[in-house]
Amino acid sequence: MALICGVKSFGAVTFGMDEIYIDTSRSQSIAGYIRALNFANYLAEQKKIS
Repeated sequence: MALICGVKSFGAVTFGMDEIYIDTSRSQSIAGYIRALNFANYLAEQKKIS
């Protein structure tokens, strides 16, 4: 979807498990990996709060 629409990817969240897992493309740029890591960190922080 990100490739077709030209939007920045944050990775795909995997639901149905307790762990936070963000699936990224192997051809992701460094900036894309950083976005995915920041997104995973955000989700981990939200999990601590709730």
